[in-house]
Amino acid sequence: AVFQSSSWIWQDAQGPTGVPGGNWAFRKTLPISTAPAREAIALLTVDNGFQLYHNGQFIAENSTLGWQMATAVHVSLDPNSNVFAIQAHNSPSRTDSNANSAAGLLASIQILYTDGTTTTISSDATWRVTQPVPDGFQSPSFNDAQWQSAIVAAAYGSGPWGYIVIPPQSSSWIWLGNQALTGVPRGDWAFRISLPTSTAPATMAVIVLTVDDTFVLYHNGRLVANSTALHLPWELAMAFQISLDPNSNVFAIHAHNSAKVAGLLSSIQISYADGSNTTISSDSTWRVTKSVPDGFQSPSFDDSQWAPATVLTKYGLEPW
Repeated sequence: AVFQSSSWIWQDAQGPTGVPGGNWAFRKTLPISTAPAREAIALLTVDNGFQLYHNGQFIAENSTLGWQMATAVHVSLDPNSNVFAIQAHNSPSRTDSNANSAAGLLASIQILYTDGTTTTISSDATWRVTQPVPDGFQSPSFNDAQWQSAIVAAAYGSGPWGYIVIPPQSSSWIWLGNQALTGVPRGDWAFRISLPTSTAPATMAVIVLTVDDTFVLYHNGRLVANSTALHLPWELAMAFQISLDPNSNVFAIHAHNSAKVAGLLSSIQISYADGSNTTISSDSTWRVTKSVPDGFQSPSFDDSQWAPATVLTKYGLEPW
């Protein structure tokens, strides 16, 4: 899962217990590979906000959604040289403007190379950090040799932060039939979605997923994750970075409901070889059936007799 190998980092060990309000600068130079880099999907959050740059170009910021929600961005990479720079902001305590507050940066960057290989860069002690923020720090040619190495403040899931919400964007809660809103018996359902083909080959995806109550996720027949084994509640959507087949991709989900209300919520951000991207959300184009047929996770499985999923409600609305 995204962030599982990432750590909360800061300039010093006081990040979890509290530092004054202000701005810090972080930089991470991506490693050079034998194959040229093509693209990356970066997931990032900073307690309390950030501005993200790649090779000097502004990419994204989060100053309004709250640090509890991660931001996902697609970035086209330079074949040989790539620097991510972040201006990280920490706000004073809400109850006392003169008091310190917890501060931390959490990141996971999946890099795709032209030979089809991937690697993941996580926030750790190899990142560089300084304060105050120097002019031009976002430029790839900026010399950060005198900056200090970041301090690992806490492993993901620990410290004052806990687990991070990864919003499924414009997705809807879906199931088989509207009765899922008021309650269905304990049992198992199977869901499938085939990703649309494009003129450009697919390269990688980030799938954000949760099921009330648990799920087992497959991609092209291969097990990706079992939410029960990850010991996280369904209230926290999980994200997974997946290398795609250039032409054919099927996600299959074994969804389990323990009692009462049931629903599946997902968002899949797909990247293509030409640098374009698109997002597939959970909606009525997904296929679903009660019970879980043998071999349902295989991409060649015939789901044409399954029902279209029922859209229950938009993300953010009751009962979830």
